[in-house]
Amino acid sequence: MITLALFGQWVQFPSERAFYRYASDHLREAFPRLPDRSQFNRLQRTHRDAITAFALFLVQLLHAQETAYEVLDSTAAVTRDAKRRGLGWLAGQADIGWSNRVGWYEGFHLLLCVTAQGVITGFGFGSASTHDQHLAATLFATRQTPAPQLRSCGLPAQGSYVADKGEA
Repeated sequence: MITLALFGQWVQFPSERAFYRYASDHLREAFPRLPDRSQFNRLQRTHRDAITAFALFLVQLLHAQETAYEVLDSTAAVTRDAKRRGLGWLAGQADIGWSNRVGWYEGFHLLLCVTAQGVITGFGFGSASTHDQHLAATLFATRQTPAPQLRSCGLPAQGSYVADKGEA
């Protein structure tokens, strides 16, 4: 499930395919050179580091971390049905985990740091079976001592972190 703020409203898309279809049908004027979905996905993977750097630049430009608190929460990032046979296309990276929202799933566990205004200041992910506490500990440690391969964690919060008991 992908949730985005579009035109002042929160819109949910059940998959990346649904989001791409929406962008292709309704946002063509804003993106006249939008490539095929498969080429778009390849370009996203190829330019991952540049996209991450740009997102972190926006956090600095918006002074997003000059806030009283950042919310830390996690969610399931489903890549395929957990009941399917075979290894799938992410064998060795994605695995099976439990989410209160979707039940058993195969994919990843996504951890986000978000300001009260909705700006994502950092994120990290691990396999679906990774516990929230381990992801949070890695994110906090990387924010204190940055690692080039984990730039998506962002910079330390200037305020406090707010989290539910899963991350504590």
